[in-house]
Order: sequence, then C-alpha cells, then structure tokens
Amino acid sequence: MYRVIIADDEPKVALLIKSLIHWDELGLELVATAHDGISALAMVEEHQPDIVITDIRMPGYDGIELIDRAKRLNPDIDFIIISGYRHFDYAQKAIRFGVEDYLLKPLKAVEINQTLRKMLEKYGQRDQAKQREESYSARVESDVKRLHEQFMAGLVNAEKGEGPTSLDQINRDFNLDFRADSFQAFVVKADVHFESLNANVRKLLMEKSTAVIREALVGKCHACLLYPTDRGIYGIVNFGDTQQKALRRAMVAVIDELQSQGELFDRIKVTVGVGCQTDDINELFVSVREAECAVANRLVYGPGRVIDRAGSQETAEIVRQIITANVRNRLLKSVEILDEPEIRSVIAGIADTTASLEGMTGKAIGAICDECIQILRFGLKSQNAVDDWVEERQGDCFEKLDTCNSQKDVFLLLSAYASDLVAHVVTLRKSENNKPIREAQKYMHAHFNHPISLESVSQFVGFNPTYFSQLFKKETGMNFLEYLIDVRIKEAKRMLSDPAKSIADVAADVGYSDVKHFSKLFARITGIQPSKYRKLYY
Repeated sequence: MYRVIIADDEPKVALLIKSLIHWDELGLELVATAHDGISALAMVEEHQPDIVITDIRMPGYDGIELIDRAKRLNPDIDFIIISGYRHFDYAQKAIRFGVEDYLLKPLKAVEINQTLRKMLEKYGQRDQAKQREESYSARVESDVKRLHEQFMAGLVNAEKGEGPTSLDQINRDFNLDFRADSFQAFVVKADVHFESLNANVRKLLMEKSTAVIREALVGKCHACLLYPTDRGIYGIVNFGDTQQKALRRAMVAVIDELQSQGELFDRIKVTVGVGCQTDDINELFVSVREAECAVANRLVYGPGRVIDRAGSQETAEIVRQIITANVRNRLLKSVEILDEPEIRSVIAGIADTTASLEGMTGKAIGAICDECIQILRFGLKSQNAVDDWVEERQGDCFEKLDTCNSQKDVFLLLSAYASDLVAHVVTLRKSENNKPIREAQKYMHAHFNHPISLESVSQFVGFNPTYFSQLFKKETGMNFLEYLIDVRIKEAKRMLSDPAKSIADVAADVGYSDVKHFSKLFARITGIQPSKYRKLYY
C-alpha cells in the first residue's frame, strides 16, 4: 500500500479530506495527520510517505516551504495542494516544485479521488518500469557472471592452453576489463579435518573463503576473478607493479582471517598457492597449473603460508622411484592374500621413502597415493571383491585425502583405508562361507518335525556330508544332531504351553514318534520331565 500524510491547520478540514478518500479501493494508507508545517515535516521524515496532501497556508511552514524542505529529504514524495484561495502566484510556485495537483476548497470526493487515481496509475507505470529495469539488470549481471565463470572454467579445467588470443578479444568475448598489465593465478585451499567435514560445513567454508578473498583484494588490483571448486578457490588477478606487494600482503591476510575461524571450522589450515607472473594473458593457463602445484606443496612445506611456484622433477619419474616393481608386487600380493600387517608395512615403507626423497612435491605425493589405491583396487578386482561398498569407500578416501595437509596424515589415511578394505573382504568371505550353513539352519527350522538327516540336509545345500558336518560344527559350535535336537526341544517348550496338546502330541509334532525317547531326551536337555515343565511354567 502507498502511504499518505494529511496536513491542514484546521482539524475539521483534515477529517473531511480523510473521509472523502476511498482508501481501501485505492490501496492507500493514512500514516499521519499534522496541523502545522513543522509537525508535518517531522512526520515526513519519520514515516517516509509516498503522498502528502497539504494546505497551502499553515503555521510554522506554509505548504510551499513544506514541499521545498520535504523534497530535500526525499525527492520522490508527491504533493497535492489544497487551497481556499485562487492565488496565481501560489499555484505557479507549486507547479515549479512539481506538485501533482492544485485543488481548491470546497473539496469534492470525485475530484480528489480522481487525482489520487491518476497518481497511482503513474506509480504503477513507474513500478513496472523499475521491475523491468531490475529484471534486465539481473539478467545482465547473470550473463556477465556466466561469462566470467566460463573464462575461469576454461583455464581451470583445460588440459592445455588455448591458441593465442588478444587481450581486447578476451575482454570483448567474456565482458572483462583486464588491462595490459601483469596477470597471476592463485589457488586458496582451506583444509578442515575430514571428521568434521560435511556438506553444510563445506558450503559455509566456500562462502566464507570467497567473501574473505574478495574483501582482501578490493583496491589492490585492477581486476580479480574467483572460481570456487572442490579442489580450492581458483583466482586470477590483473595488477600493476605498484600493487604487487599489497597483493602479497592480502594473500597473507586471507590466511590469517580464515584460520581465525577455528570456532566454526575444526582444525582449519589455509594455504595459498601462487603461479607465475606474466604480462601475456595467454600464459595464464601455465600460471594456473603452477598455482595448483604450489598449493599441493603444502604436503611438503606445511600449510598456513603462501607458497610460490617451484621447479621439480617430473611427477611420473618420482612415482617410478617410489613405487618400484618390487614394492608393487609386495603390495599386490599382500592384498591378494589379505595380509593386513604386510600391507601396512609396505605403505609405511612407501611413506618413509617419500619423506626422504629429495625434490619431492605435493603433486607427486598425490600421484603416489593414487597409484597405491589403484594397486589395492586391482588386487581386490582379481578376487571379484570390488562391490558398491568398495566403490563408495574409495571415493570417500579420495575426498579425505584432499583435506590432508601433511605427508604423515596422507599415509596414515591411506594405511587405514587399506585396512578397511581387508576387513571388508574378510567379512565378505566369511559371509559367503556362512551362506550354506544359514541355508541349512533355515531348512532345519522349517522341517524339524520331519525325519531329516545329515545326508539329506548336506544334499540340500550341495555339500559333501563329511565336509558339511565339519563346516557346520565350525560355524555353529554344535554338530548336526545337537543342533537339530536343540531346535526340536525349543519348539517342544513352546508347544507345551498349549494344554490341549498331550505330551505324545508334542513329541509327534517335533518329530519323535517314541514318547519315552522324547521325554528322556527332553529331561536330559532341560533337566526336567515334559509334564513337570508344563506344570512349572504354564
């Protein structure tokens, strides 16, 4: 609803104006009534009305002065002048101040409501234009954001750089305002302990990190683009020589600010990896790759710092030095025979060699872990043990490894992952071995009242009677006959609760045609005759 103030030094006139207006029909709300110009101005400042209906002559400020002062507070306020005089000079002044209408007393309902309706039509057109403008601005902003994301995605996800393109062309294609100055890529990696990491924490951390980076870089470069990913927040800065030191300080400030969020994020450690500085925008791809390698080097140099690009050995060569044919064979064999101590020993050896090798990089440590995981997977695959659990656990392991910020944590996590795989396969095999026994137990519970034997049950599950007997005893702790008797006696106890059944009926129902044999067997197992058992418990 639109807000209205009425100002007239005569209270009866103010009430008359109020009574003439069709408030509900027009969608108007009376927020205040004033009887002098000074009070009216105070109410304008307090209530921020859309329309003021004012008398031309009032004590304090007259109508013209009220309009002048109110327009200074809010130029968008509209005024309707009410006057009992046909003074040309007043009307001219009012028109100069942009009043909507100049109405003479005595007022008529048709006249004032027609004026208000005309004003509301103008408001409707204005609001529609504003909505169109806001919608257009939102679309433009969305399109610009999409183009910026497209530019960053091309740098972050491309396997090689694009062909040479001019700075002007890139600015036109992606709606950028880069200057012919220096460029540099960086990656901000905020690691939170994996035990505390979930979707909500990850989302909040991403939003907080992005906001902190933007705030830190404001005014310290010509332009900055950010691109949040699961691997970290990628950034591009375009800057001049005089801004270089300020940018470096800003990166350190980002680390300090995010690491101060310990109450929100458990054991948070932040690293900034910085790529090469270049004057050629076509070299940004190289700077991005170097920034990735730099931030990965937190595993070597530790987190909580700005790490610059550094030359190193080829990752593939480092992996070959660590994962030798002997190491690979030992790890593969230990997986195949499910030797957990040996698996842990091999991984510990890999960790020791990695820690002592000169020229080690964070990227190489990641590649070594990937290689170990692939060997473990291959060993499980040869046993047909790669199931949904293994697939899910592998994805979980990669996600947790990404939160590590030291070599020690990486290999501890890798060793724990290998142990979990072995435990899973052992449980899987045990479950598979138990399946025939479970089937046999299920069969015996369903047919205990029939004449069943070791031979008939072993034939049902497809095993040799001798082997089945040994396996049954190993898994249940009882031989076949003991287990069958136990099932029958338990059923007999339950049936004895029915007074309509005789002892002979119960014996026959659980598979014994000889009542004396049943009673003797029942007494041996329970320590009491069936008849006494019934009296004691039922």
